[in-house]
Amino acid sequence: MRADYAGAVGLVAMAAWNRTLWAADDSRLFVHSKAPMNAEPLLPNLVKSWVTPIESFFIRSHGNTPMLDAGSFRLTVEGTIEKPLTLSLAELNQLSQIELSATLTCAGNRRSEHSRIKMLKGVQWREGAIGNAKWRGVRLSDILKRAGLRDAAKHVWFEGLDAVEDGGKTFAFGGSIPLEKALFDRDAAPGAMLATMMNDKPLTADHGFPLRSIVPGYIGARSMKWLSKIVVSDRPSPNHFVADVYKLVDEGSLLEVAENAPIYRMPLNSAICTVAAKSERIEVTGYALPPGVPGV
Repeated sequence: MRADYAGAVGLVAMAAWNRTLWAADDSRLFVHSKAPMNAEPLLPNLVKSWVTPIESFFIRSHGNTPMLDAGSFRLTVEGTIEKPLTLSLAELNQLSQIELSATLTCAGNRRSEHSRIKMLKGVQWREGAIGNAKWRGVRLSDILKRAGLRDAAKHVWFEGLDAVEDGGKTFAFGGSIPLEKALFDRDAAPGAMLATMMNDKPLTADHGFPLRSIVPGYIGARSMKWLSKIVVSDRPSPNHFVADVYKLVDEGSLLEVAENAPIYRMPLNSAICTVAAKSERIEVTGYALPPGVPGV
């Protein structure tokens, strides 16, 4: 199966790159921080091709980058299901495989522009925290059906193998999506998938080796890197990155955070990446990302 879900190249308002960041060794990425690793591509590299090369794909991490062994890796599935599962990478690769072209974008993409008006916490991303890749793996729905869903099942939690330090505590990065999204498989795209390959190569450590979730149409925080555990539940994940952050808030009071729902669908976004004089014409390249729509 092949499917395409990505933003289209378009013409949009100009955004100048006017801040010097630390260049990575291959000069393809600007590094905002190394521990955790957060980096985005130079905009001309971002739009060189429809499929973003791995070396030009943005890196978003909240904690350490775990170095994992494929042979000993196990994915566990538990919670509101009939049969808990423990699957090796080899067993996952034996299941029916799909390919999907999908765009990932950090919910904080272009945060630096917001910070010019009101300073916001977090990585000060420019326009490059976005990329389109070809992913290969299994449908999340196939795994859930194999486990058997109980009537109370409403949400699917993801938990990674990284260690995030925040507020004096150490915990794994986590996410969750509504069960309906996980099961919403269509010809255009699965509701969600578990990917082992990126652009026809095994995932790199920075991009989630050996397994990550891909949730088309949702912000990148729901596409979990280093995925090791899936929990089916009757409620959204209590993980800090669902319950407390990745929400739209104004003042950030405890009450406001508690009242507001997690962000799921990606927002409309576009940017000009290159401008060049071509004889009597101006050539402009960039990206235009449609918003995630219900059920996609």
